[in-house]
Amino acid sequence: MGRGSSLVALACALTAGPAMAQQLPVNLADGATWTFTAKHDREVSGQPSRSFSVTTSKRLTWRKGADGVDGLRMEHVSVVANSGIPPEAAFTQTLTIPVEFEVDGSLTPTAMANLDEVREATRQMIIQARGGENSGAGVISPELLDQTASALVGRELGVLSRGQGTNFKLATPVVTDTQVANPLGGPAIQGKSSFTLESYDPAARRAVVMWRQALDPRSMKDSMSAAAAALAKAPPERKEEAKAAFAKLDMKRDEMCRYEIDIPTGLATQVECSLKADVVDGEKTLRTTDNWTITQTLPGNPR
Repeated sequence: MGRGSSLVALACALTAGPAMAQQLPVNLADGATWTFTAKHDREVSGQPSRSFSVTTSKRLTWRKGADGVDGLRMEHVSVVANSGIPPEAAFTQTLTIPVEFEVDGSLTPTAMANLDEVREATRQMIIQARGGENSGAGVISPELLDQTASALVGRELGVLSRGQGTNFKLATPVVTDTQVANPLGGPAIQGKSSFTLESYDPAARRAVVMWRQALDPRSMKDSMSAAAAALAKAPPERKEEAKAAFAKLDMKRDEMCRYEIDIPTGLATQVECSLKADVVDGEKTLRTTDNWTITQTLPGNPR
């Protein structure tokens, strides 16, 4: 949508009285099938700097649940390591088995119907990545297993569904509390997320939703302090050294996504996301930049 049409839509909303919320529900027929393709680019600056790019494609099938719990089947189509990852290691970016999700109205996964199968496939993937059973890689903690499985099967769906099923007034940000795990330990870091419906064009059958997330600096400091305090279990001779190292650490994290929504189906047909995370250690900064580009086709049978 062009800038001019966006300004016209905004002007109409401002002059026509109280703005009404625009409903963007996901609207699919039972058995609807479509695909998504997700390109993930990561760049890590530092000494040395490194980067990779990988593209995955998956097929989705939606089923309306008779008991009110809808299902989404995700099937592997392809994975391609574009750069930075050896082609033979691309398998570590996804699982190739079908996954059966229970989903809510925005297609956000709420549970996995074949969880045991997903866990076993994830365990085998980790073992293979570590060098096989004979390498002694068979002992895997339940926490690592579930975290890896969740990242491999739900990562793209989590990004897609976040912008689907919304209900906002045009150009009126909706701000909510959020929290992000501290990778260095300590309690979750508090922050704010905001959604804004930037444009809504029924004639073009498109809407644009922006999502942003920023962390609270004070909460970040508190989390870092708690992580340092947890070092009380460290050997006494290393405790002060570790605390001093934590005292110089700081974190910054900014994340945003742009969603282009197909109004009739409510699906996000084009998604652009960026995440910049900095870990500051005195005068040194390690920056990780993740960019996602995800496209979804439209199902052939929307109702």
